[in-house]
Amino acid sequence: MRFVLPQKTESKMERIEAREIVLSDGVTSAKLTPAALVFSAKSGREAEKAAFTASEISLGGRFSTVIRPEGMICSRDGVPRYDLVD
Repeated sequence: MRFVLPQKTESKMERIEAREIVLSDGVTSAKLTPAALVFSAKSGREAEKAAFTASEISLGGRFSTVIRPEGMICSRDGVPRYDLVD
């Protein structure tokens, strides 16, 4: 049995440039910028947020964690609870 693949045709690629792209349903959202990817949701009395950048990962809300190359810091209600830093 022999399969014949269609020949690749030259297609015109279109480029879209934007400062940011936001997807939202009113409760949750995702935002992509050149510097970060941010997910957020409003649930209960606290807003939850996760941000990914080149230098850190940040998971926020009532309990938050920031992970950087030099270590990790965890906090509750904005008060640092412990850190694991070199």
